[in-house]
Amino acid sequence: MLNHKCIPGKDYIAYIDGFGESLFIDVIDLKTQEIVSCKQVPASLDFVQKIPILFDKSIKAVILNIFLSSSPAFSSNLEFCKAIRKAFDEINLLYLFVSDTYYVFTASLINENIISKLKETITFIGIFSSSFTVSNCVFTKAGYEIYSYKTLIYDEKDGVNALYEKILQSSNSSKIVATAPLSNGLPIFKVLKEKVLKMPNFIASDFGGTRKSAPKIACEIYKWLIDNSYVKYYIIPTSARYYFLKTFSGGKFNNGKILFGSDTILPHQYTFNLPRWNLGFHVSYTFFSGMRNPAGRPKKSRWGRPAA
Repeated sequence: MLNHKCIPGKDYIAYIDGFGESLFIDVIDLKTQEIVSCKQVPASLDFVQKIPILFDKSIKAVILNIFLSSSPAFSSNLEFCKAIRKAFDEINLLYLFVSDTYYVFTASLINENIISKLKETITFIGIFSSSFTVSNCVFTKAGYEIYSYKTLIYDEKDGVNALYEKILQSSNSSKIVATAPLSNGLPIFKVLKEKVLKMPNFIASDFGGTRKSAPKIACEIYKWLIDNSYVKYYIIPTSARYYFLKTFSGGKFNNGKILFGSDTILPHQYTFNLPRWNLGFHVSYTFFSGMRNPAGRPKKSRWGRPAA
């Protein structure tokens, strides 16, 4: 079992944050919403095989943010996730895989105490070094549904008004929430926070505060897992990967096309027809998350814990 003080009669959930070949497991008291223990383990076959032992009956659910994890024992992150899913299914333990985007949006809702009415729209802005993503959502009976997504480029020469106009042109929401997942020190976030976000309907949500929200996020997700009608902070998941199709003919692969990407609501089914002259096809995927940058990542985990 996980190294936590198991008190008889108390229930816990686990939140797993993964990056590279390390997994960080937080055990959270469902009643107090406090982390009672933390454990770092390798993203390995041994971890998968020990899931029935690690996650005993006191653990009621597991929330996994591991799309940026890699394991030497598996050919890809997808295969690693499939093995974990199978292990949890075999012991009948509730679980949900979430992406960085899902995590940050949920954290923003919780941190800023945003409560939406049915059919109300809200826009999430993810800010990076020289660009920002705009995700428009509508609150439905099933939760927040992302209905449009785009990336815009920020140029300081354009000025604050031009930036404001770019955002307004991409959103007609009653609330616009901006967060800087990589660093609050980014010039674009400073401009937004000090000038643009003082305008009506704008909210600045500091990413530094989301770590404190991790237990509450996990507990809110658990509420949805046991009752799908509870959608107060629930973001309807979208694909964490971009899927591509390439056809094969004339001894080579032809230019591929995107089947679907990060704005696609899950579950999703895609049907395509191939001309008879195609000798075959290949479906591949890539993971994209602006929330974390593996190439430029310092030797610390996202939450400042030492990386393996």
